Amino acid sequence: MKQIFTFLVVALLSANVVHAQITMTHDSHGFRPGDEHACQTLFYKDPGQAGKNVTWDFRDVVSKESIGVSTVGESSGSFHNIGVMRNDGVRFLYNVTKDQVEYRGYERGDLEFLYNNPIVKTKYPQSYGTFFEGAFSGNVLTKGKVTSEMTGRYSTDVDGEGTILLPDGGKLPVIRVKTTKVTNYSCSTHEVVKYLWYAQDVRYPVFVSIETVSIANDGQRTILEKVSYLNTNLQRENKVRSTTDLNAIDDSFTCKASPNPFKERLNIEYTLGKQSAISIEIYNAQGSKVGVVLPKQTQQGMQTINYNTVSFAKGIYFLRFTVDGKVHIEKLIKN
Repeated sequence: MKQIFTFLVVALLSANVVHAQITMTHDSHGFRPGDEHACQTLFYKDPGQAGKNVTWDFRDVVSKESIGVSTVGESSGSFHNIGVMRNDGVRFLYNVTKDQVEYRGYERGDLEFLYNNPIVKTKYPQSYGTFFEGAFSGNVLTKGKVTSEMTGRYSTDVDGEGTILLPDGGKLPVIRVKTTKVTNYSCSTHEVVKYLWYAQDVRYPVFVSIETVSIANDGQRTILEKVSYLNTNLQRENKVRSTTDLNAIDDSFTCKASPNPFKERLNIEYTLGKQSAISIEIYNAQGSKVGVVLPKQTQQGMQTINYNTVSFAKGIYFLRFTVDGKVHIEKLIKN
């Protein structure tokens, strides 16, 4: 597999970032068969403001789940020539030319979302101030049979230019691309808003924040998911930086949460090898804090807490340990 990210030693070590016009082209930022794109899933980070000379500070991001890897490959479909396979089995379909990138849909097991009138995701060249919009339509298929139709609108707005501050202290000149997709199907409306930060010498996004919302007939909006992603192939000092160690607690710390999946109570056991300041909190899948298991205090040795979870709805949760300012996350499920 080709390494998909250019070494960023000079840019990341520079004390001062010199702003230059960042322009995305097919050659510099287009999908390239054989690439592997790796991202760390994070708790949602607010995308901040739009405009010129903006500084987006993402130094305090917190890891949420393990690193995910997507592989770019050529595709022989009638309406797409690129397939991007995510390691959870979802395959995204694109038709890519020198001038633009069309999103044609995705496949997940027996389920397919296919756009006969596709979404244009990128028009090359793309730089600060670029804006375009359009309409799309398509079908939802189950085991190859159409089960419903879908329609909607989309837009792309390169609404920001400035500097991104990364968790390891590096910084890069970037542009921010905001994409919005509103989809109507099966008597429901979903809106997905993505913010993607691109650097000139990095083929795929440096950072991404996504918010997915369900919109009721009366206009009421319900957040379904909020999540961010950090590119894990960025280079610094000639070494690949792993964000799995971004907030790692030292080896003397151990923890266990059981049962998992849990129902009405959660038993939390942990060990601190030295006197440490610790707090324990629970977050839901949208990144909102829903419980404080242990307010910040100083402890040492093995500890056990039995926590009442009767009020929690079924779903995914994250148990967050903060020890001397460093963070460890455990993924939990309530049945």
